[in-house]
Amino acid sequence: MEVTNGLLSSLVQTKSIERVLAPIASQVSLLIILDESDNGVGKPDHMGPCAQAVMKAAENLIKIGKERANNSPDQDYQRQMMSACEILDLASSGLYIASQRLDDDASKEIRTKVINASKDVLQGTMKVLLVSDDAEVRKVVSAGHLVTECLSRLSMVHSMQDLLANFKSFTDGAALLCSLAQRRQAELCQNRQRERIITALSLLKKSIPSLSVALQSYIKYPKNQQAQMSKSFVINQAQSAVSDIVEAVENKFTDEDYLDVEEPGYFVTKIDQVLEALSVEKRYELDDDLETWTENLVRHSMLVAHLCLDHYRNIIVKTCQRVLQLKSRVLQLNNSMISNPELPAIRDDYEECCENYIDEFCELEKDVNLALLNLVVDVFKETTEPLERLVKAAMYSTQEKGFEKHMKDLVTDFQAHADKMGQIASFAAASSTDAKRVRTIRRCVCHLERLDPDIVPAVVAMAKKSQDKMAVRHVKLLMKEWTFELTSLMQVLDEMTDPRIFMQVSESRIQEDISVCHGYLEDGDEFNLGSAVKSVVGRARRVCQMAERIIGGHKDPLYRNGLLVFVKQLQKELHNLMGVLDMTEKLSADSETETLAGNHRPSGSLEGGKYGSSQIQPMKFGLPSVHEELLLVTREKDLETNVGTFSRNRRKDHSKSPYKPSASILDAARFLQKEADKWEDENNPIVQVAKEMSLQMEQMAEFCKGDGPVGNHQDVVRVALAIADNGRKMKQFTDVLAKHCIDERCGKDLQYYSSQIPSLSKQLTILANVQMGSQDDNRADRILVQNARNLMTVVLKAMTAAEAVCVKGLFSPDSGDNDEVCAVILATQWRRRLHHYRKMEAKEAIIDELGLRRTEEHRPPKLTQIFQ
Repeated sequence: MEVTNGLLSSLVQTKSIERVLAPIASQVSLLIILDESDNGVGKPDHMGPCAQAVMKAAENLIKIGKERANNSPDQDYQRQMMSACEILDLASSGLYIASQRLDDDASKEIRTKVINASKDVLQGTMKVLLVSDDAEVRKVVSAGHLVTECLSRLSMVHSMQDLLANFKSFTDGAALLCSLAQRRQAELCQNRQRERIITALSLLKKSIPSLSVALQSYIKYPKNQQAQMSKSFVINQAQSAVSDIVEAVENKFTDEDYLDVEEPGYFVTKIDQVLEALSVEKRYELDDDLETWTENLVRHSMLVAHLCLDHYRNIIVKTCQRVLQLKSRVLQLNNSMISNPELPAIRDDYEECCENYIDEFCELEKDVNLALLNLVVDVFKETTEPLERLVKAAMYSTQEKGFEKHMKDLVTDFQAHADKMGQIASFAAASSTDAKRVRTIRRCVCHLERLDPDIVPAVVAMAKKSQDKMAVRHVKLLMKEWTFELTSLMQVLDEMTDPRIFMQVSESRIQEDISVCHGYLEDGDEFNLGSAVKSVVGRARRVCQMAERIIGGHKDPLYRNGLLVFVKQLQKELHNLMGVLDMTEKLSADSETETLAGNHRPSGSLEGGKYGSSQIQPMKFGLPSVHEELLLVTREKDLETNVGTFSRNRRKDHSKSPYKPSASILDAARFLQKEADKWEDENNPIVQVAKEMSLQMEQMAEFCKGDGPVGNHQDVVRVALAIADNGRKMKQFTDVLAKHCIDERCGKDLQYYSSQIPSLSKQLTILANVQMGSQDDNRADRILVQNARNLMTVVLKAMTAAEAVCVKGLFSPDSGDNDEVCAVILATQWRRRLHHYRKMEAKEAIIDELGLRRTEEHRPPKLTQIFQ
């Protein structure tokens, strides 16, 4: 039995089991990753320690399990635990033998045996833990049955003496049940299961005083109808609460019972938990579940990688390998730091390792989401087509030889496609932060899985009796439900998908498919040509659907109309391509008929067939040109749509400590300096300040890398003070523009951003003055660099708002102040350059056949070029 993700999710219900399984599962995952990685150097050296760690953990678990079995009075528990320990001991011995052979022979066969043996150990470990967990469940269930019996006896009491004796037994049993259930719910992993237990416990506790009053009233007034009804109601309420507790502990609820629950995706929730646990405030007291979360994330990522067939598989595998290695390093350094808190070197290494750990998790999230987007593009190029082909073949069934095999192939294709759609949709839901979309996807997938088992038998029955109207009606009803659920699913997936990335991935895939079509055309292979053309058609249809969504959500009418023209052209080319596809299908059908009749016609006969290659040539040219134009439009235009992103695009500032500068500062500073050098007026003080700030930021960035003229802590303080002073000068520049702006609204927008500059400049000045007399301190340098970067960010936002002010126009300064005059001159100069660019663009810009300007060449000057 393979330990799959579904098996672990359904069987592992408590945090204690997860914590015990996590280290072993991590080592098993690392063994699989090392075996699948492209670089095979040092595999035996790496796989050996992993196997040793698995065996050591199994040995400790066997020892503890046998001790508990010997000390337990429960004979069933003793028997089951001893049997599970024997199985685990046998699996551990098998792993020891396989790992010993690994030292002498590191071939693929031996490595596979080591991995299989480690999986057996993981399975045996899970069996031992589940036996222990089952014993805890039986305790709660037994206590629940005891309380139920006490309630039954209470319902038959007729005297105060009987009431006192039975009510004491009931309260004792209820106290035991509450204690066991409370401890159980604290250990459960599923919040929905925990909430059910907590709600039932609250109801049971509230019913105890009401039950006492109702029973006393019934004993005093046994013939009173109100007292009888009150007694029955309270007893039924308590019994219902006990039943809910027992059912929740036994986990008798299915996923369909929780379809209306709104919660974020599993994968993204675990990522958030890990990032929060590794944050600066909490990393020194690591959460006990960090290793469990890491193992769950790696397992989920490996399942996504298993579905990938391109380079994303290797990327995810390598990232998972780095995550597991860093996890071990983080835990090791954390233990060392606790043992030796006085050593600063260990603390610095620990902080750096935590930052790297955070970076790898953000990288893993990005890789998984990109891989999922590629899978969505590949798998959902066909939606209802496999079912339509199956139903079409069943409706026109024949008794010819080979038809049954053809039907089996269509059934296999349909079921495989349905399974892939369900898996990928579930993975996409796991990566979404939108709880409503997650709920919608889960409901659609659940309904599709419910329909799937009914479709194939209904289609087979219709194929046998094609004249049966009830069978045909049943199939049509199933097809209607299947299409509805699939359409709802596709709509949600499209809302989650970033249009730009979707277009880029679709572009590369369509280009690959067209190249394949050209190859089949040259070889004259009409059999494979049909499937290649279907792939092109399916992907192009999805591009049209996404483009129509962009059109529906965009605010610019000119852009919508321009994009609509390309969509219609692409749809026209698709219509022509469908005619070519019909030709190839007829060729394939004729060839298949001849093959079934015994007259096999060899492939490579497109030129000699009924439909010559000249009729298939239109697919070579029409679709690529229109498709490329559509992609260029959607790629360059700012898509102000209501289309959501596939998942969160984590910013680096969120994923890293605010005290660790990003490596991209140096490149950004150099770019800013290069752009500032392009300005004409070298004597303008604003331009000079811009150049100074860009140069100063470059120096601080180089200092973070150990280069540049800034050599020590005092130089960093000096540069930080200079940046703060230049920030105040830029504040004066923006104040002048806001003061003389013709449009009051744009002036207020600029004042909003400009008002943030003084506080950040003052904050940077205070920090620099405080750190001026201190010794070299890397943490202080990081704080200064980060605060300087924050100041630069706000200045850039203010300059972006200043562009709108300049476009609206400025009043001439009345005072003749030199600073005001320089600011107005710079703004006027930029506005003149913008108008000049627009005139040149109107004359020389590339125009397409519709008279629309090609947006990919639109590069207007920006005022933010000096502070971008």
